[in-house]
Amino acid sequence: MPTLRSGFCFGDCLVILIALLIVFVLFTGFGDDGRYRLELRTPDGKWRYELPTERRITLSGSAGPFVVAINGNEVAIEETHCPDKSCARMGGRVGAGRAMICVPQRIELTLIADGHEPEVDTVCY
Repeated sequence: MPTLRSGFCFGDCLVILIALLIVFVLFTGFGDDGRYRLELRTPDGKWRYELPTERRITLSGSAGPFVVAINGNEVAIEETHCPDKSCARMGGRVGAGRAMICVPQRIELTLIADGHEPEVDTVCY
């Protein structure tokens, strides 16, 4: 009669390692070439900026000045004049399909990469 083994063997470790590698690839975007475009939509028009870059962009929103900071592939709202400034407290966003929308200022920021559909990440009222 066969007996059951206890403990880990090489095959068990291999299965766990492959599962961890798959999770790492899915959640970190490893394999993405890191080339994005930032699309800004305001009441005055639409602009696109190639990333990575280092710059500050000042826009006129419907409630006053609006400053976007780009640091490499990370995009953050640095300054806004909306009532609660929650969009400025969100921090930076990295990755294709990430978007930030400031409803009082009527400004939308979207990170775009080929093959990725943009989706709303956060909406501030």
